[in-house]
Amino acid sequence: MNAKKVQIKSKIIMGVQERTSNALESDFESAKIPSLWREYFQSAILDPIPNEVENRPPYAIYSNFKSKKDGEYDVTVGAEVSKASKSAQYKAVTIEDGSYLRFDAQGQMPMATANLWAKIWKFFETNTQYNRSFKTDFEIYPGEDEVSIYIGINE
Repeated sequence: MNAKKVQIKSKIIMGVQERTSNALESDFESAKIPSLWREYFQSAILDPIPNEVENRPPYAIYSNFKSKKDGEYDVTVGAEVSKASKSAQYKAVTIEDGSYLRFDAQGQMPMATANLWAKIWKFFETNTQYNRSFKTDFEIYPGEDEVSIYIGINE
């Protein structure tokens, strides 16, 4: 599996947010992320995100990890903004500055994303060179059938 180490500057993302866990997401009945994506697309049409940066792809941010891989975390699905603003509907989260590993996939969504996450989990189970930071991880969707997943790592 190809992983590219990159440096990321902080960005502010505003969007809809839920608290979840990998255990919840592994069960179709309790999974929150699919409905979060539906809510984001419906809300963005009816009530645009304030200060949204134009022509940027949608993001999914994983943050506020309670513990490592098996704990709860926040998922925010949204758009990059030039500055955070108060909103009853949208939450702001900052992608942390730092080192990340970037993993890319192409294919039919959301299966390409799910398959890439499975490969990423396996990568971190067997790799000894990199340790996840569990600060912020994120997905970017530059095209309808493309995803890049960035995993924060400790230096």
